[in-house]
Amino acid sequence: MARRPYKARKIIGSRTSVGVLSINASGRAFANTSEGSFHIKRSRLNGAMDGDLVEIVPLHANSGQDSLDSLGSVTRVLQRSHETLIGVLEYVDGLGVVVTDDAKTPYDVFLDPLCFGRPAKDGDVVVVQITCYPSRYQSCSGYIVDVLGNLNDKGIDTEIIIRRYGLETNFLPNTLLSMKEALREVSLGEDLTFCDALSAFKVSQPKRRDLREWRIFTIDPHDARDFDDALSIQILGDSMRLGVHIADVSAYVPLNSDLDLAARRRGTSVYLPDRVIPMLPAELSEDVCSLRPNEDRLTMTVDMLISANGSVTKVEFYHSIIRSQARLTYDEVQKLLVDFDTFSATDASFVYDSDTKCEAKFGLTANLVRDLLTLDKLARKLAQKRDARGALDFDIAEPRVYLNNEGIAQQVVLRSKNRATALVEEMMILANEAVAMWMLEQDAPMVYRVHDEPNPAVLEELLPVLRAFGLNISEVPSSSQGLKQLMSQAQETLSTGSCELINILLLRAMKKARYLPVFTTHFGLASLAYTHFTSPIRRYPDLMVHRLLKLRLANFAPTDELLKQLELICGQCSDAEVKAENATRDALQLKICEYFSSHIGSCYMAIISSVTATGFFVREQKGAAMGFVKAQALGANFSFVPEQYCWQDMLTGEKFSLGELIRVRLTDVDMQRLRMDFVVA
Repeated sequence: MARRPYKARKIIGSRTSVGVLSINASGRAFANTSEGSFHIKRSRLNGAMDGDLVEIVPLHANSGQDSLDSLGSVTRVLQRSHETLIGVLEYVDGLGVVVTDDAKTPYDVFLDPLCFGRPAKDGDVVVVQITCYPSRYQSCSGYIVDVLGNLNDKGIDTEIIIRRYGLETNFLPNTLLSMKEALREVSLGEDLTFCDALSAFKVSQPKRRDLREWRIFTIDPHDARDFDDALSIQILGDSMRLGVHIADVSAYVPLNSDLDLAARRRGTSVYLPDRVIPMLPAELSEDVCSLRPNEDRLTMTVDMLISANGSVTKVEFYHSIIRSQARLTYDEVQKLLVDFDTFSATDASFVYDSDTKCEAKFGLTANLVRDLLTLDKLARKLAQKRDARGALDFDIAEPRVYLNNEGIAQQVVLRSKNRATALVEEMMILANEAVAMWMLEQDAPMVYRVHDEPNPAVLEELLPVLRAFGLNISEVPSSSQGLKQLMSQAQETLSTGSCELINILLLRAMKKARYLPVFTTHFGLASLAYTHFTSPIRRYPDLMVHRLLKLRLANFAPTDELLKQLELICGQCSDAEVKAENATRDALQLKICEYFSSHIGSCYMAIISSVTATGFFVREQKGAAMGFVKAQALGANFSFVPEQYCWQDMLTGEKFSLGELIRVRLTDVDMQRLRMDFVVA
């Protein structure tokens, strides 16, 4: 298809806006400013990179051009977000050039002859310190500060992502020394008194409650090593006593110690397809703090009395020591719940109070089977209560990549929420809400997990897209109840694939949840108050919540210094979460591309997920792989019809429309840009 002739854009007056530049994996650049959102073409970046704080001037299109009032041009960079870049070293006629091949930083770096850097060979993956940033008048230059290895080395692709996002992979000697000192201070002696991070506050040390005889168990993914949480359930007449037992990490991590500061910098553990970058050293995260079966472990317990209708009538928080009796996996629990439904439906006389019968049928004791069935019933009741108050459940299937022993992607499957994962999720939500509400009632300093209402303007932009799917709506509601009704309408009238795409669009329109030291509601969960308490091994905010809860239980006020730190800590943890999510997304896409790179020429069923003026994106059904069908591959008779979100053959009337399920063939995989190209099969 012939390209439109280029038409120059004119600057609108002299007004400028300031915003943070965001460049996605396909190279499209945007900046959100007080004047609105601007799209910036590569020729208008003026040396800016992803994450830079930039000054933007709006552009205006010549007459006859499509409406492009949101186009902008970078006039100058106010603050740089990159001091280093990563790329492959190439020598051309004796001149060293580091080729980044990263759409987010689309500039090659020439080695500065005036700076002495580390020696490296042609084909090495290197980290280069920038000495001169690119502009309209000069190239980017710098010197090599680190050599990560050769481009063909095993695992180098993931290592590039790790370094690109600045993730710490090693613990410094002073951090490990701090950990060993803390471990010497903690005792599991018979007196069960605890000495932990708050000992510096001279808080009286209560005795832990000994729950080692309770029937307590963990449920986690089959490959998990860090077990944060454990559950117990007891039937008390018409009520239930639910115990949520969380690893007492703060007992081993003194506040403001080198160990604590290292965990604070990381903010969260990062789970990549081929490795885990833990927030805490493995000696703590996988051993001492992890609630492994048949081993004594220190915990903080949320002890809740729950009525028959699923309401919490009494809650208590205390220090405890437990001994998990079983390490269950999501797959095992899901199989049990499904199998039990099958057995009970076909054999009404089946009794599950016999260990012999239960172990033969399910491989678990009768007591464990009863506990899991009780928790499953409670989870569904809690989900119904949250649904009634307006909680949103987007329930989007996520891709999971399985690797061989060499770390090569062998399979990509979609992983959806099931009864086993919902069981654990509901208990954790309930415990998090209980801690947040109690601390709010106590008017105690706290780290809250907050989620603001979506911006109505952002929702309004979705209206024509949702109509293109076939939804008969006059507006996109901004209330949680209204959004739930919209999702229900889609579920009743549209295909499963279209419903999932609508859920993805609505999820993207939501504001990002974050951490704050001041109370506000959680829109997505429809919670009056919410926090993160249940994963202190892998999330730093949870660790801080444990400390604040312990102080309040001891009737002790935090120091002024700690109160001043809270806002900074919340900001750091919110930023660390975003960085970890981006790194995880890129690493997952890398392995998905790796898998599909050996399947070029194969055909797949895919749904059209987005339609643009240059083609359309497709989402492969079985593994959720995203790819692009270029307009040039459609044929000369196809034209873009923006108001209908489709490409149409003007001779035959054939259309490729948003939400349509089509058959595509994979033609190319770009491992550097993490992009896949398809054609219509």
